[in-house]
Amino acid sequence: MKKIFYIFSITFIILQSCSSGDNSSETNNDNNSLLERRWYKVSETYQGITNYPVVCNNNGHRDYVDFLSSNIANFNYVASSTGNNCSDQYSLEKFNWIKNGNTINLKFFGTNVTSETLVITELTSTTLKFTATNATTNNSAVRVYSSN
Repeated sequence: MKKIFYIFSITFIILQSCSSGDNSSETNNDNNSLLERRWYKVSETYQGITNYPVVCNNNGHRDYVDFLSSNIANFNYVASSTGNNCSDQYSLEKFNWIKNGNTINLKFFGTNVTSETLVITELTSTTLKFTATNATTNNSAVRVYSSN
C-alpha cells in the first residue's frame, strides 16, 4: 500500500509540474511585455497566397513593426529596392494601438479612426502571428513576424 501511495504521489507531482500554465505562449494574456518590441515580417497570406518580404542583400534591411509601450505602432517598410538591393530609407505608417485580450485595434495616428483589427493567434518571445482585418474593406490576411 505504501508503494502505491508513493507512486501516486510522484505521478501527481510530475503532472503538476507539466501543467498548461507553463506554456510559453501568452496569446490571451493582457501583459503587453511580449508584444512591446521590434518584430520583423516573415510572411503574409492573403486569399491563399503567401508572400515573403525582401531581405536586402546590400544592407540587411527588411520590413518590421515596433510596438511601443506608449501604445504607438510604427510599421516600417523598405522604401525602395531593385531586386534585393535596397535604399537605406524606410516608409513609415504610424498607428495608435489598443490591446484587449488577444485583439489589437490599430487606429490612424492621432485619430479615433480604426484602420485594422488584429486578432493574435500566437504570441511568444520570438513569434507574433495574427489575422489582420481591414476596417474599410473587411479583407483579412494572416501575418507572421519574428523578433529576430
